[in-house]
Amino acid sequence: AAGRILAGAEECVCRWGWGKTTIEDIAREAGLSRATIYRTFPGGRDVVFEALRRHKVIEFFGELEAAAAAAPDLESLLTDVIHTAALNLAADEQFQYQLRHEAGEILQALTFRGLDRLIASARVFIAPHLTRFVSRRDAGHLAEWATRVTRSYLLEPSPDLVLEDRESVRRFVAARAACPEPSSPSPGPSDLIRH
Repeated sequence: AAGRILAGAEECVCRWGWGKTTIEDIAREAGLSRATIYRTFPGGRDVVFEALRRHKVIEFFGELEAAAAAAPDLESLLTDVIHTAALNLAADEQFQYQLRHEAGEILQALTFRGLDRLIASARVFIAPHLTRFVSRRDAGHLAEWATRVTRSYLLEPSPDLVLEDRESVRRFVAARAACPEPSSPSPGPSDLIRH
């Protein structure tokens, strides 16, 4: 039942947004009773929404993790993670609805505590793949950098970096992230990002 409830909630949020979606809407979309929703998610709507947010984050970072795992070098890894994130967000109906109709929700999710959670997730899902090329400490810094770049250019698009264009992202990464050669010693964190 949990999967049907989350799928129903996601469909409703894509259609009406977080603020207008009710338990009745979710129940109707999922083809379940309200009682089943309350039994599955004691606490109601807020608990369902929190579960949906967690599910979406895990799904999102799972796709980024797959891109990171397939990357042959550091520059490709950073490029593919940023590019994949942008493509996934551009295709995410729920995210796009929020950008158009509930920008405050997006800003809250991408700033302050929300940004801290995103960075923590990037460190969990992406940093381990970065350790193939840099130290663990540097991997954490680069995961944070990639998260901040994606967030910044998503909220404030620029003709200098088109996130949905892999070549644009590759040029940006090549110009700003010092990607050491495999035989080079690992640089320190301040050496990794060019300002």
